[in-house]
Amino acid sequence: MGEWPRGEIRFPERSPADRVSWALVAWREQTRPAARGASVRALLCVLVSVLCESPLTAQQPSIDLVEQARWLAPEAFRLRGVSLAIGGEVLVWSPDEIILLNRGLDSMRAMALPEKLSANAAGLRADGLIEVLSIEPIAVHLLDWEGHLLSADTFASTHHLVHGVWSGSDWVVLVEGISAGALERRLLRLESGEDIRMTELASVDAVGMLAARDDRVLVAETSSPFRVRVWEGDRFVQAVEPPAPLLDSLGIKPGEGRSGNWVSLAALPLGSDILQTLADLTSDRRLILVFDEVGSLVGHRLLEAPLGFVASGSGEQVLIAVRRLNRVEVVRYEWRWRAP
Repeated sequence: MGEWPRGEIRFPERSPADRVSWALVAWREQTRPAARGASVRALLCVLVSVLCESPLTAQQPSIDLVEQARWLAPEAFRLRGVSLAIGGEVLVWSPDEIILLNRGLDSMRAMALPEKLSANAAGLRADGLIEVLSIEPIAVHLLDWEGHLLSADTFASTHHLVHGVWSGSDWVVLVEGISAGALERRLLRLESGEDIRMTELASVDAVGMLAARDDRVLVAETSSPFRVRVWEGDRFVQAVEPPAPLLDSLGIKPGEGRSGNWVSLAALPLGSDILQTLADLTSDRRLILVFDEVGSLVGHRLLEAPLGFVASGSGEQVLIAVRRLNRVEVVRYEWRWRAP
């Protein structure tokens, strides 16, 4: 991609008649009431509306976001997640329904899940079939668009699922459990077939949010110091983290647990680089950071606006976001750097 200019991140300006709400996809524990210091054991989307303004000066290099399409969710649709297929289609799901959107975010087809199957995550395969990841037990279910269950492969383990994401061709999961009397977390690739084929990538010492695209896997620690670790295939390649002066400016002390109410959302591949969002769950403050392929911070911006991104494209400069006015919207953006 080449070296990016250093500077801040630019979000589109809008006239008063055309201002829109952005949405944060934040993750809270749903197995018991959220509490400071609690582990993230399951994922729950929390959508927060906000007006995004704050233009930058012309002297600053910036990332421009250009809205390409949007999809307005049905009122009764309880959005649980979004994934981006290799061909650019977008899959959205609730606990009991999956909807396929084309590149223009027009609804192409929908499927009600079989009774007793709840989707924790879903992915569109190259052959057009759907894989659904469930939590209890951890299993990969293969379905057609008529809702017929073609197979179900269970991952035999006493560990429970912390987070799981579709890479475009297989699953990357973070599991947690007790082994030899001690808590352990394992980062795994799961590929379904006659039996689930498992590849262990690493042991992970902190709860993290996952993102995966092709053979690239990112794990963003939810707690300070909000380190992001990156694997390519089964090879660890780098770790990046927000600079301490930035965290200090927000009152975050690196290495001190959950750092109050600040958390990291999933860090996304941005070409060969990394986009990370830190969110203050008690206010509208969001810190957006971009790291280059060698781990240097090349752009950042603190916003009074809760926003988050849920997926990024492979080979395309595409970001998928979720936002909300009165109803949930899924939005497709093209991103690009603009010189000052």
